[in-house]
Amino acid sequence: MANTYTDYIATSGAPGNSDFAINFDYLEDYHVIVNIDGTDYDVNSSGDFTFTISTSPTKKVVVSPALSAGQKVRVYRNTRGINNDQVEALVDFSDGSVIKADELDTTYLHNLYLAQEASEDPISTVNAEDGAILTWSEDNGRWEVSGTGAVANAVLAYNSSTKKWDVIPLNLQYDSGNDTFGFGGTPATDYKHKFYGDLLIRHDDNAVNGAVLTIQNTSISGNTNAVLTLASQSPILQFFDTNGSTDNKYFNVRLENGELKFIPLDDVGAEKDVALKIATNGDGVTVGGTNASLEVIADGAGATDTAQVNIEGSIAVLRLYDTQATADKGMWQLVNNGDALALSLYTDAGSLSKKAIQLTADGYNVYGDGDIEDAAYKHTFHGDVLMHDTDAGGACVLKILTEGTDTVLPGADYAAVILEGTSSTIVFKDTNAATDKGEAHIGLDNDYLNFAVYNNAGTTLYGVPLQIGTGSNPAAADNSSGEIHNVLLANLPTSDPGVTNAIWNRNGTVAMSGSSRYIYDSGWVSSWGANTLGPNESGFVTLSSTVDGYFPFQVTVWWRSSSSSTVFEQLDSQPKLENGATMSSGLELYYDSSTRKLYIDTQDLALYAEVPGGGSTTNGAWDSGTNEIRVIIQ
Repeated sequence: MANTYTDYIATSGAPGNSDFAINFDYLEDYHVIVNIDGTDYDVNSSGDFTFTISTSPTKKVVVSPALSAGQKVRVYRNTRGINNDQVEALVDFSDGSVIKADELDTTYLHNLYLAQEASEDPISTVNAEDGAILTWSEDNGRWEVSGTGAVANAVLAYNSSTKKWDVIPLNLQYDSGNDTFGFGGTPATDYKHKFYGDLLIRHDDNAVNGAVLTIQNTSISGNTNAVLTLASQSPILQFFDTNGSTDNKYFNVRLENGELKFIPLDDVGAEKDVALKIATNGDGVTVGGTNASLEVIADGAGATDTAQVNIEGSIAVLRLYDTQATADKGMWQLVNNGDALALSLYTDAGSLSKKAIQLTADGYNVYGDGDIEDAAYKHTFHGDVLMHDTDAGGACVLKILTEGTDTVLPGADYAAVILEGTSSTIVFKDTNAATDKGEAHIGLDNDYLNFAVYNNAGTTLYGVPLQIGTGSNPAAADNSSGEIHNVLLANLPTSDPGVTNAIWNRNGTVAMSGSSRYIYDSGWVSSWGANTLGPNESGFVTLSSTVDGYFPFQVTVWWRSSSSSTVFEQLDSQPKLENGATMSSGLELYYDSSTRKLYIDTQDLALYAEVPGGGSTTNGAWDSGTNEIRVIIQ
């Protein structure tokens, strides 16, 4: 039975999942160590688990929190402490001091416990099949390796997980003359370390760095290179993605016959098409494969973290060749000849077919199959241009912006669209319009700027409602020479169309739908201001500010009586003496422009007139409450 430790397997319930007996003596509480699934704890530890020591009725450790069933526990003593750093003597004797029994006991037990712990720290091989065992030979007074797996130059290593010393048959050899090592064989004279056989660098936890082989040269002078050399017939660097999909896990980089080849492999090691070849003499790079692609990616966020491909030569060419295209449609070349960067279509034989884009060094750019036609323009387009916005949430916009401030002709800084041709036209198409209401043109033709309406297909002209003529002498802008810049409004309706803001022809006068032909029209009223119409009444109405721009103006007053609503008389605006000068007729008008008040003073009679043939007269008397007048200003 071991003197310094006891092993346990935690049960599913108390006390076997928390209470474990201490079956050895110890000098200090911190000498008691509890190992739970490979992790050591002492009474001062903090972490996933802690424990206390109970001494009554028996010595035991009490672990918290309780363990799960099946967890491995070792309760053991380490008189050197959990970190093996308690190496000081527990008792210090002084000259002339009294030696006490408990101090002698402590000193004795300290050494006894250390010896017990050393004797119970087993030493055996890492690989059990090797059978190499390190044992102490009392006869020879030394540690000796024995067993079927014993080899020369083996290495002794401490296994922290098992707390054992392991014998590793590494065959480590050292050349003291050259200060070099050989792992598995004789050391080399020109390398510090020489390994025989395969080398595996393995990483089994989740640390950040992973399994890494770093070749580092920290020299700051002389040979500062860090070099990985592969030397064999057709040396290969192989990449293995353990998480890759089927037949996409392996990739070889192989040097063969003067070419460095990049080759993918399937899962059984069969090579696929060569993806990339680089000639070692520098003559070229070939990207191959069924679906060949070349990506240059910079994942950095810095201003200098750029992905870049350089093509250098007296004429730099990037050629795109579709081997499946129809005849003479599959070869495009991007060519920099020093004066311009041109993207062009070539025939299969390599002859220039059409130019698509030319970007010149001085900023004059050409789009389409042609050349610069006017050096006054930075960009030249040959052929039609379509702007197509498929985003349902935004408009398709052509914005022409100038930042200049010069408004003096010629050379003014205008943002302008110029249409030049035998008949220059802007076509408007409303794709959401009703039938045959979706297309209109604005075009300059035969000295007129025409605003025309077409059917939706643009094939039938419905009319030209507006024409603006340039005149025979457009320079006579003020018409002082009789040169008229005509504005023609053809086919205007001759009655009010009833459409808000629509214009129509009112007997040769342009009118707006819903508008009056008068400056002011009171309509038929039986009072003026606050006073009911009658003999010798006075009242006023305040006009709107609209009349200010028309004064002096003409005022007409019409009258009708209750006896005949369809017979109208125009009243005199100056009173007249009638009936032997005993009565007056008509009314008096006067206007105060400062307040815009129009006053009306009625007379004794509305009107007085002789009947044709002489003799008799007709009196138009005011009939209070039923008389009506209509005041018109025009």
